[in-house]
Amino acid sequence: MTSFRRTLATHLNDIGVALVEIWPPKRELWATRGNALTDAARDVRSAVQHADESRKGNPRARFNRRNLVVDYEDLTALENVTFHVRNLTEVFAGMIWGKPIPLELPPELQPVLSDALHAVAETLRATNDGPRDSAPFDAAVVAVKAILHGMQALGAGATSLSPTAAIVIDLKRILVALRPGTERDFEGYPSPVV
Repeated sequence: MTSFRRTLATHLNDIGVALVEIWPPKRELWATRGNALTDAARDVRSAVQHADESRKGNPRARFNRRNLVVDYEDLTALENVTFHVRNLTEVFAGMIWGKPIPLELPPELQPVLSDALHAVAETLRATNDGPRDSAPFDAAVVAVKAILHGMQALGAGATSLSPTAAIVIDLKRILVALRPGTERDFEGYPSPVV
């Protein structure tokens, strides 16, 4: 699962980097990774199920109990994250190359979108690394709010702000998916996702 979290985080970081490059970005590998992310999610589910089955037939499992319920909860959260990452990938591809759907992105929003993607990626990485605190989660919430403030300040038309709103929704849903594990692991509660 750690590797899968890193893969998702790397994907979000790659999109964040593409947003601040000269457009259209030269790097487009992230735009073609959708199926690879789904395959990785399937592989992780298979590994967790295999661990669960192996534990049932192993007499040593009584002495070394791993809470697979938590693993299944984390896996479900990562599967939800994968869905939203794939969705926002399609939205960004539409904004950059006009495929599969031509969409607009106001250039003024590119830096705040990039910052938010990097912050959400950091939250993904932090949920599995060492001593935990809520700082990465809280920073991601603030970064997503900055997109909304940028949209309000811009006051552009619906055709250019609707795709950005779709991205905001996906980022918020990613944070909501990560939140149960975050709350379980942190003494204090992270900021609400609003």
